Formats: sequence, structure tokens, C-alpha cells
Amino acid sequence: MIYGLKNKVSKKDVVRSLAELAFGNCGDAVKLLYLPPEELPELDGLELRHIAEIHRNEKGGMVIKFAGRLELLQLLAALVDTEGEGESLANALAGAAAALRSGGDAS
Repeated sequence: MIYGLKNKVSKKDVVRSLAELAFGNCGDAVKLLYLPPEELPELDGLELRHIAEIHRNEKGGMVIKFAGRLELLQLLAALVDTEGEGESLANALAGAAAALRSGGDAS
């Protein structure tokens, strides 16, 4: 979900988004490597938020750099540890990972 400046983003939203990046599947980004240029309109259906950088060279080769999972986990740890809401990092990560597997809510 994309939030505009008018929408309030909660801690739960941030934890869920970071968890999706840290634990999510990067399969669509790999598909992008093999997508012929004439099929670029199909990009709209791909989940590409795991990509931090993308470059195509003059010979048509592509370099994709993914968001760093370790850094994302560190951000999650800092977010959970600094809030002091009684929720341990392990519980927060387990809940977020379970929600990703089930497609449901991370609470």
C-alpha cells in the first residue's frame, strides 16, 4: 500500500512494510531480468519494491541491486526496541512473517 502525505502511517504499517521487504519473495524482480523489451508493459503486474537500484547497459545487460535484508532487519529491530511497548523483536518478526505467509494482518 502506498501512503500519501495526508495519510497517517502507524508503527504497525512501518513494521509490516519493512517485514515485507525483509522476508518477501524477489521472484518478480528475477523475472524482470528475462523480460524482453517488447514485453515491458507487463511491468505493471510485477512486484518490484525489493529493487533498490536497476541499470541497463548499452549491450542490453541488466544489473539489479536489491534492498539489503540485513539492514531491513536492523531497522525492524530498532523500531521494535525503541518503542518500549512490551513487544519483543522475536514476537514482532514472527507476527509479521506469519501475516506475510497468510496474507493477513500482522497484529
